[in-house]
Amino acid sequence: MPAPKGNRNAKGNKGGGRPTKYKPEFCEQAQKLVMLGLTDQQIADVFGVGERTLNDWKHGHVEFSAALKLGSELAADMVERSLFRMAMGYEKRVQKSTQSGKVVELIEYFPPQVGAASKFLACKRKDVWAEKNVGGVQHQLSIDEGLRAMLQEMGERSRQSASSVRTPVY
Repeated sequence: MPAPKGNRNAKGNKGGGRPTKYKPEFCEQAQKLVMLGLTDQQIADVFGVGERTLNDWKHGHVEFSAALKLGSELAADMVERSLFRMAMGYEKRVQKSTQSGKVVELIEYFPPQVGAASKFLACKRKDVWAEKNVGGVQHQLSIDEGLRAMLQEMGERSRQSASSVRTPVY
């Protein structure tokens, strides 16, 4: 039995249903939320809607979907740069208090981390560094043994030295 004529809540009638809460300014907010690492459910909570509604917005508003994708890409870029710094080692200026109460500025050195270097190369140079799962067993593809030995040696030197070397800045 079809819905009575004029029933605004009947499926298919124009004008029926609840008005959308979507606003164009949500695009910029959603992009920033994705960059902070929030999940779809958490983003939906911020906007006061359900995850299903958020998914409807992704499908119904191209600019909203593009903002979420851009935020995700920018976050991945930040992580990639951080992983690269960890793989290469880096220096950082810090201020420390001495026992006498004097504040000195130091340059702390953070040595390269073999795990970060290996992960970075596994993503960037898959043909040489990626691991392959065959029959539930991890296999390393043809890795240049010289490079592998160099990374292991770097890791051992890093572990032998202090976790960070402090150099005073004058």
